[in-house]
Amino acid sequence: MDTRNHHFISQWGLSHAVNDIYWFVLPSILPLLLEQFGLSYKSAGVILTLYLGAIALFSFIFGKLTDSLSPFTLIGGGFLIASLGFFLLGWAGNVFVFIFFLFVAASGVSTYHPAAYALVSDSTDKQKGTQLGNFEFWGALGIFIMFLLYGALLQKISWRGILYVTAFPGIIIGYCFLKIFPRPGKEKQPHFSSSPRETGSSLSLGVQILFFLALALRILSITAIVNFAPTYLVKERAFSPSSANLVTGVLFLGGMLATLVLGRLVDRFPPFPFILWISALTIPIIWVLAYVQNAIFLMILFFLLGSCWLGFMPAQNYILSSFSSQGKGQIFGLMMAATTLTNAFAPGLFGLVADRVGISSSIRFFSLFVALSFLIFLLLFPHFSLQRHS
Repeated sequence: MDTRNHHFISQWGLSHAVNDIYWFVLPSILPLLLEQFGLSYKSAGVILTLYLGAIALFSFIFGKLTDSLSPFTLIGGGFLIASLGFFLLGWAGNVFVFIFFLFVAASGVSTYHPAAYALVSDSTDKQKGTQLGNFEFWGALGIFIMFLLYGALLQKISWRGILYVTAFPGIIIGYCFLKIFPRPGKEKQPHFSSSPRETGSSLSLGVQILFFLALALRILSITAIVNFAPTYLVKERAFSPSSANLVTGVLFLGGMLATLVLGRLVDRFPPFPFILWISALTIPIIWVLAYVQNAIFLMILFFLLGSCWLGFMPAQNYILSSFSSQGKGQIFGLMMAATTLTNAFAPGLFGLVADRVGISSSIRFFSLFVALSFLIFLLLFPHFSLQRHS
């Protein structure tokens, strides 16, 4: 990788770490919010649903804008708005005010991924899997550090203090995008239109829709479980909130390492078989997770789940980068909107089931969505196996 590309990935890596923290700060303090506002699992799930639903809506809007406006301006402004939202969340006196400020934060968080995925995907024609894997690594690293740091901080400060801490880095990153980070010149600006080799024209619209459906079902299951992981450990495995955050961090450690390995493998081999193998492995991991009591075994399972969850993404995004003959910002915005919108219903559904049968049984139920996703991917295999690996 040359110096220009190295600098490009470095600035996007740091920003990805902070943005992904903004996605997962809510689950890290969810057990405390249950007590603060007297919430049921269902109500907590609805709050997560509203947050993810708002991100889905704004991701679609900003994905379309990415192909015509400066991604640096969109992302810089987004970080500043997100920081304002998280700061105000720390002041919320009741759950309704909390939800209102959560929408403010969501609008800022949503600007990032459509533009970032498009820029990273277009930054190179060679070693695209490695590039995407490196990008995902930074996101997982940010969340891993967050759970470790917040696990320690929760022994010293309240959940409100956690939100104030969360708001701070977004101010710095937002300012850097608006004023400091170098923007490529016109002749070097990554373009979002696809070349004929990348249009994915060999795949019918029906195949692409089924691929999105399988992605949505898979993420529906895994993200619902991840969002409730600290609460699961506190309520059903007797962990303290700080210990639950530390154990949940192991999930992202697994994902962090897997993104680096799988990103490089995707450059050497066709990506779709990795989609199949990882999907198949995820099913028993989730199922066993619902039964295990031992802390060490729980950490191992969280590590494996994180590896399957985030290690999947370099292959997923490699394939998605070949789908659209339109702007890549638009296709990645559509991906973020479709999967996040599906995700938005997941916490509410998970909370509803958990209120009736407990979190463990809800985890087992949600493993069925991963199984269905795997069956759809298996159905699609003949279509993707015919594609040459570029």
